[in-house]
Amino acid sequence: MPNKSTALSQAILDRELGQVASTPLTTVYIRLYTVAPTPGTAGTEMSGDTYSAQSFTNDIYNVSTNPTGHWNPATNDGINGIKTNAQIITFPTAVANTWPIVAVAITDSSGNIKCYGPCVLTVQIGQAFTIAAGSLTVYEQ
Repeated sequence: MPNKSTALSQAILDRELGQVASTPLTTVYIRLYTVAPTPGTAGTEMSGDTYSAQSFTNDIYNVSTNPTGHWNPATNDGINGIKTNAQIITFPTAVANTWPIVAVAITDSSGNIKCYGPCVLTVQIGQAFTIAAGSLTVYEQ
């Protein structure tokens, strides 16, 4: 996910360059979109059928101390900081309609987008959309 919301960008700047304290969310939500968010718009979240955003505990995976953690420790590729999911994320099975997905986002419980990126696919009736461990990647430049 290469894109951060304006609100998240401002919060990072305030925290890192203004000594403004912040508390990480204890739970984030993974949401699917039929119209992609942009820096100026919220996009259109998938709705109807059996769809629901998936809650994801905001904790770090550690093989010894937290083997059920949901995020892998941050790494880098020489240019970007990288964060990936450590656990599978599974959405409900599409029952009555196909789901034309164009984006995925990480949000708070109210749906305020933290970061987002493209994810173009169609979930067919009878299928559940699953994001494999290590496949949801968030970049920080």
